[in-house]
Amino acid sequence: MNDTESISVRQAVKTAKVSSFHIYILLLCLSILIFDGFDTALMGYVAPAIIEQWGITKADLGLAMSAALIGLALGAIVSGPVSDRLGRKPIIVFSVIVFGVCCIATTQAINVNQLAFWRLCTGIGIGAAMSNALTIISEFAPERYKSLMVNTVFCGFPFGAALSGGLASWLIPNLGWHSVFIFGGILPLLLLIPIILTLPESIMFQLNQPGAESKIRKTVHRLLGERRVNLSVSPTPVSESTITPIRDILSRSMLPATVLLWLAYFMGLLIFYVVTSWMPILMGEAGYDLQHAAFLTALFPLGGAVGTIVSGLLMDKITPHKIVAFNYLMTGLLLFSIGFLSDIYLLGLFILLAGTVMNGAQASMGSIATLHYPTSSRATGVSWMLGMGRAGGIVGAMMGAWLFQFGLDYKGIFKILLIPSLFAALALLGLMLTLKWKKRRLSESALIGSEACL
Repeated sequence: MNDTESISVRQAVKTAKVSSFHIYILLLCLSILIFDGFDTALMGYVAPAIIEQWGITKADLGLAMSAALIGLALGAIVSGPVSDRLGRKPIIVFSVIVFGVCCIATTQAINVNQLAFWRLCTGIGIGAAMSNALTIISEFAPERYKSLMVNTVFCGFPFGAALSGGLASWLIPNLGWHSVFIFGGILPLLLLIPIILTLPESIMFQLNQPGAESKIRKTVHRLLGERRVNLSVSPTPVSESTITPIRDILSRSMLPATVLLWLAYFMGLLIFYVVTSWMPILMGEAGYDLQHAAFLTALFPLGGAVGTIVSGLLMDKITPHKIVAFNYLMTGLLLFSIGFLSDIYLLGLFILLAGTVMNGAQASMGSIATLHYPTSSRATGVSWMLGMGRAGGIVGAMMGAWLFQFGLDYKGIFKILLIPSLFAALALLGLMLTLKWKKRRLSESALIGSEACL
């Protein structure tokens, strides 16, 4: 009796049980984002030591502080189209080399301009690595666990940022600020060994490549473990047309979803960077001393991992767009409510809850983006959303100063953050409608095609 089943490659990936191979890919991608977050946050921790050693002011470091954020945007935008042409793995390998080497090279900077240059280059590598790690895990994840696995990988970035703070606090007093950049560069370069030797190329990408059938079969059998199947490999080579991934995501049919994704991610990062950059000052305005202001600020990212994992679990069971829209809306309402609170314990609770839902929403946007793009342009779609959204982070970091100039106090600033939260929530609901419309169009096309065959 033959107990094997015939199944297409796409169906095998979608319906696979989570195997040890899935977990291994997830851990590799998670490690990439941990080192991404580690290297991104380094500048904030070494800045005081650099200011003291070089005899410069805080304002002098402004360009160097923002250079990595600019690099993140550039790396994400440039790497997406290249990844959709060459594959996810080559771009991951190249980008890890870039941010590892450039992080070490930062130790050779002797002035602010050189420091900013190496931070920009490091950011480019980080942006490219992040977007492609999220893309590749989304294309390996079983359908029912996709959001959870993508969100889990996204948790690596804030975890790495927090880890860099702990290590920097020990390394700088003992070995100097250069040691932090050396450490931040060596770790990702060591990670290259398992990435090069064991990280598989995306199966979904290979289905669009001629001559990849044997590699596809090998990878799928590793994913399925002991499950015995007869694989039906039906590659779908991309036609030789003028349509590129960039033109694809900006085409008439996809442009509404693309713009809404950019809008939601932009607004989310705007809120995040207003809060994280200005919370200590805002809490000082509220009358709290430096110690209590620092404590309240630390509560905002504290619940990030919980919010991200819980959102991923719920998104695999409920319409994902509704979960993320709810998170954005609750972020705005909780921050709005802070302006009316005076009790420090209640204030801390609301800040913690706001950070939990905020981080859950923002981390889930990678999962949302993968739902709206086909394999041929998925890396471009995800990376451009991450890149365009970084502009929101840059605006958010400066927005606090603008709002203070307009005469708003801390209550007014927290209240006004309800506006971008509403925009983000409405963008998610709009995305849900575009996805339903797209599915309906596909169903109607399939119906028309079947009737034509009769």
